Amino acid sequence: MRTSDIAFAKALRRLTVLVFLAASSLATTACSFGGSGGGSGTTSAPMAAYCSPARTFSSSVNVSGKAYYQYRYMGNGDVSDSQWSLDVAGTAIGGHNYQLAINGQSHAWNCSNTCSATEAITGLIGVINGASSSATATNSGGKLIVKPKVGSDSLTVDGFSSKVSATTVASPRVNPHPNPNPIRYAEIRVTDGGGNIVQCGETGADGSFSFPVPANSGNLTVNVLSRSSNSQNTAYIMNNPTANEPYKVSTTVGSGSSTTNLLIVAPATGTLEGGAFNILDQIYKAQAYLRTETANCSSAGGTFHNGCTPFTTAPTVYVYWTKGVSPGVYVGQAGGISFYLNTKRELYILGGLNGDFENEDMDHFDNSVIVHEYAHFLEDQFGKPNSPGGSHDGNSIIDPRLAWGEGWANFFQAAALDNQFYRDTYGHVDCTGTPKPNQTFCYGTAFNVDLTIKTSGGGGRDIPQTTGEGNFREFSISRILWSAIKGSFKFSEIWSVFHSSSGSMKNTADPFKSISRFHSIQKNLAGSDTWSTIRTDEKQIAEFTDYARPFNSSCGSTNQTMTIIRSSTDDGDFATANHLQNNDFYVYNHPGGTLNLNLTWSHGSNRADLDLYIYQEGYSFGRSGLAGKSDATTIATSGSESISGNLPAGTYMINVYAYTGLVYPTGTRYYSAGSSYPTTYNLTLNGQPVCPL
Repeated sequence: MRTSDIAFAKALRRLTVLVFLAASSLATTACSFGGSGGGSGTTSAPMAAYCSPARTFSSSVNVSGKAYYQYRYMGNGDVSDSQWSLDVAGTAIGGHNYQLAINGQSHAWNCSNTCSATEAITGLIGVINGASSSATATNSGGKLIVKPKVGSDSLTVDGFSSKVSATTVASPRVNPHPNPNPIRYAEIRVTDGGGNIVQCGETGADGSFSFPVPANSGNLTVNVLSRSSNSQNTAYIMNNPTANEPYKVSTTVGSGSSTTNLLIVAPATGTLEGGAFNILDQIYKAQAYLRTETANCSSAGGTFHNGCTPFTTAPTVYVYWTKGVSPGVYVGQAGGISFYLNTKRELYILGGLNGDFENEDMDHFDNSVIVHEYAHFLEDQFGKPNSPGGSHDGNSIIDPRLAWGEGWANFFQAAALDNQFYRDTYGHVDCTGTPKPNQTFCYGTAFNVDLTIKTSGGGGRDIPQTTGEGNFREFSISRILWSAIKGSFKFSEIWSVFHSSSGSMKNTADPFKSISRFHSIQKNLAGSDTWSTIRTDEKQIAEFTDYARPFNSSCGSTNQTMTIIRSSTDDGDFATANHLQNNDFYVYNHPGGTLNLNLTWSHGSNRADLDLYIYQEGYSFGRSGLAGKSDATTIATSGSESISGNLPAGTYMINVYAYTGLVYPTGTRYYSAGSSYPTTYNLTLNGQPVCPL
């Protein structure tokens, strides 16, 4: 979730948890919530049926052209309107040309005497606008502005030079706005004056379209919709979960003769339909990446691919986005958030806040955020996740189920976009609002995490310090997956572990999946690559010694040692708990019936307080899913906790938890930051000693 005072957390699966960071300026996005779908109880209108191509007519004319969408470069930069802004040198000597090439066509203006920059710009404007050129030129603020003559056609400017002395050619700053992107594989519907559909179609890989319409049927409206339902993309981008209406960009044509070179552009300003089509295109990129990287994965490259299921297409995902609106309004959450509703196939993208889509945080052009959220959808549909959500700041030891889910999503967006950064922005370069606290401008970068940096001093995040710690850190998981595909390993191996027909994350009966499970599957696949080096590098392990360790009920001794360590940010809350050092987690398969669990502990000369919890499958640490607890305040050198009762048959997580917070009513704290406190404890289950398997 994202609010103005929340710092980084890139995915929460519960609506009840906010992520607060004291030592980070990174913004937050929420994603992958569990819970019911959008609308908050409202009645939703049915989605209009997809307009399947195509119809034929006895008498017809043809309509052809291209559809583009504008976006903002790097999320909040210049609009991709193909415009170029060129600095022209101040005073140039006479007898020398100013020259440039526009889309390969040369243009030059000769300065016959000493010329000012204004005179040079005026001369170039006359040459460019007077020629049979694909561009027009204007003067704006003392700069030569070159724009495409036709809408958002692509534009390149090369070889610009201006003479500033007898021997020196100036190297002016050339600041191009990017070219717009094609609207690919999107639905087209053509309607007559009465709103009746007369033709259906889809755009191609380059945004082009061509189809017949009935001749002499009056003016027709060509609508390009923000939906795809084909072999290339399966996503609907819609306004809200009540109306369920896709966005569209339209133009009107006559039907008396054929129409060619029609240009339809979704803008990145004003009505902002470019935001919807950018979301649609990022999902296409994600699907295209999966198709390319998993093609023939059941046979290519080695026996570790056995059972791999190549990706072809995904179930349709329903994405809701409205400019100026945070989708938190649909789930009762204040502040700006983007998220995915687990099991619902509903993805919500932040469009701004309280009507402001200029200065606030928006995600419609933040491609990393869009594909990160879509990665949660992919895991939901293909990987059978069980992350509970919860607080995470990208630099903490957290629930390894959550670390795996977020680490996967951080990694996948980088892989699909072929960019090692995980980036989020706020505002945009044209905003005019008041800068936020501690910010210089009304726009900026909330975070830009480099998945290749493995040292905290170099800007890396979630750098593990001890063996096994990487299993509890989301960016450590992102980095190891990124290192794998950028090294000698293939993404198809990751997909094999993720989504094979057998022995994969998808079909392993484990209600507490983490990167440990991933490594365990990968390590034991016949003929698999050896990940030992990159596992060691990230201090990750393929075992379950630190989380979800099974019980052994035949123990001579149950003495276990927990070395409690309090970090400087540990305030004793579950949200800041060190899941590796200050918690032990044991899986227990209960046959049903009576359960008596007893914990006794001793801390020698130091005081401590160990607590005991039993969680159901799908639990949220410290918040939900409790089947039993014993957490009396016992600040002493020794103590005990007990849980007794009847539980239905099932798999449970038993948690021994070290409380590190303030002691009430004295307000004192018995753990110093950075110090270690070895504590010995014993567990008995129904009167029998138990120990880790």
